[in-house]
Amino acid sequence: MRSIQYHLFLINCLILSLTLTSSCGRNDPAVPDEEQVGNQENEKVDQVTNFIAEKTYHANELRIAWTNPSNIVSVVISYIREGDDEKNAVTVNVNVYGQKESTYLLQVPVYATYQITAVSIDNYGKRSEKTMITATPGSIEIATFTNPLLSGADPWIIESEGTYYYTYTQGGSIVVYPTKKVSELGKATPVTLWRPASGTGYSKNLWAPELHRISGKWYAYFAADDGSNANHRMYVIENASGNPLQGSWLFKGKIADPTDQWAIDGTILEHNNQLYMIWSGGIAGAAPQNLYIAKMSNPWTIDGERVLISAPEYAWEKYGAAINEGPEILKNPEGDVFLIYSGSGYWVDNYSLGLLRLKTGGDPMVRSDWVKASSPVFSQNPAGGAYGTGHNGFFKSPDGKEDWIIYHARSLPNAGDNNGRNVRIQKFIWNTDGTPNFGVPAKIGQNIEAPSGE
Repeated sequence: MRSIQYHLFLINCLILSLTLTSSCGRNDPAVPDEEQVGNQENEKVDQVTNFIAEKTYHANELRIAWTNPSNIVSVVISYIREGDDEKNAVTVNVNVYGQKESTYLLQVPVYATYQITAVSIDNYGKRSEKTMITATPGSIEIATFTNPLLSGADPWIIESEGTYYYTYTQGGSIVVYPTKKVSELGKATPVTLWRPASGTGYSKNLWAPELHRISGKWYAYFAADDGSNANHRMYVIENASGNPLQGSWLFKGKIADPTDQWAIDGTILEHNNQLYMIWSGGIAGAAPQNLYIAKMSNPWTIDGERVLISAPEYAWEKYGAAINEGPEILKNPEGDVFLIYSGSGYWVDNYSLGLLRLKTGGDPMVRSDWVKASSPVFSQNPAGGAYGTGHNGFFKSPDGKEDWIIYHARSLPNAGDNNGRNVRIQKFIWNTDGTPNFGVPAKIGQNIEAPSGE
C-alpha cells in the first residue's frame, strides 16, 4: 500500500514539473514578447517622394504625381487654399497598391494657390508624416489638339492675311483647305482651285502642290504626268487675285531646265533678290533621286542650267531606294537659310528629314556652299505611332511667336494598303547654333497646346 502511494506521489511530481516548465517558457510563437511589440509600435511608414503638382490645359486643374514607398496601399491627398483653416481641408484617398509611380488629377473649386499634402498608409493602417507642397492651377482653358489632324500626304501650308491655306497630294486637282486655326484643320472645308483638262501631259498624278505668293500674285507649283510616272514634270498656275480662293487660275505651263528630265516636289527660294527653283530629279522616276537648283527669270521660267546640290550618300538616305526629295526652305530668325528634305523611300518606316545649311554669304548655285548634316534631323518614333515621317512644310503661329512644322507620317509600321499617310503638326525651337530642333514626332492622341494666338 505504501509502495503504491509512493509511486503516485512520483507521478504527480513529474506532471507538476512538466506543467511548470511549459508555463514558464517563452517559446510560444503566438504570444509576442515585449521587444517585438515595442518594435512594431515604433516602426515608421515612409513618406511619398518626388511629390509635384503641375498645371494642366484646363482651368483650376492640377496634375499631381509622386513616387510610392514600398508596402503602401493608399495615399491620402489633402488640399486647402493657402492661409485657410486646416479644418476646411478636402481629402481624397487614392489607391496605389502595386504602383511605383502614381498620378491624380485634382479639380480645385476656384483659382488660387493651394497647400497640398500627401500621407502614405500601409496595410496595417499606419500613416506616414505629411509631405507638403504648394501649387497654383491655370486660370483659363488652354486650347489643345491631337495628332493626326486628317489623312493625306505631302502637306504644304502658307499663311496670308490671317488665313492659312493647306494643300496636299489630292491626285486629280489642286485642293486647298482654308482655316484660321491650323489645329482645327480637320474641320476646314476643302476648295478645289484648279483641275487640269483631260488628255494632256499634266492631267494625272498631280503631286505635292505648293502655294506661293510672289510679287503680289499667287502661284501653285505641282508635279504631274499623263498617267506614266516616267513623264512627271513640274508645272505652275497663276492667280492675280489677292485671295487664292477668288479670281481665276491661269495655266502658265511647264517649268523645266534645258535637260527637261523627270522632276517632282518643286519649291521656291527667294534669296538676295533672286528667285530659285529647287526640286527632286532623276531619270524617268528611277533612283537615285537628287536635289537640283536653278535660277528663275520669273515665277514660271527657269533661266539657265540646273546644279545638283544634294545626292543620297548616307545609309539613312537609302532605305527602300536612294532618294532625296521634298525640299523645303526654312530660315531662322537671323536669316540663315536651311533646306529641309526627305531621305529614303516614302514607303519605308525610316523615311526621315535631312538638313542642308547654306554657308553665310554662300551662293545657292554652288554645291559646296550647302553643308549637309550627316544624320537625319527628324525621324520615326515607334512609341508614338509615327513611322515614315517626312515631306513637310513650315508655318508661324497666328501671333508670330512660334515656329511649327507640318509633316506626314503613318500610324503603323510596314506601310500596307490600310496604313495610309496622315498629317500632323508640332512646334519646334532653335538650337544655339541656329539650326532647327524638331524634337521627336509627338505621340498620336497626345494633347498638344495649340499654336499661340489661336
